[in-house]
Amino acid sequence: MKKIISFLIAISLISSVSFAQKLSSGKVPSPVKKAFSKDFPKSSKATWTMDEGNFEVNFLVNEVKNSATYDKDGKWLEKEATIRLSDIPKDIRTSITKNFPGFHANEAEKVEAPDKEIQYHIGIYKGKEKYEIQFSLKGDVLKKDVKVEEPTAGKTKK
Repeated sequence: MKKIISFLIAISLISSVSFAQKLSSGKVPSPVKKAFSKDFPKSSKATWTMDEGNFEVNFLVNEVKNSATYDKDGKWLEKEATIRLSDIPKDIRTSITKNFPGFHANEAEKVEAPDKEIQYHIGIYKGKEKYEIQFSLKGDVLKKDVKVEEPTAGKTKK
């Protein structure tokens, strides 16, 4: 039963990724591009996708991976920025040690959205067990998802 549930989760994640449509910059509405340029003037290597009617842009700022999501009118909905593991706040590191003994962080993002508290999404692992945990700034566990590796160009990430 556990394998079936894992398989169904993997299929739903893969299919949800496939619904995002890559866009050329020319197909992104002007208000969205203007908002992005204003919000991230030092960005580079921007690539656009459309997902569920919103525009997501993946880009670099000082060689750090970021993404931002806007609605069709250019209203900012969310920003994710990759952070160094050493920059994970102390309360979150303490929470990982307490709530997930033996697990180690291997990726971290700071997530910001209007009218919401900052969250941190931390990838953790122990052996083959992998999770993405959403934490509040205080270290409270908000959500725990099984991490499923996505296939890339016929290869599986390890």
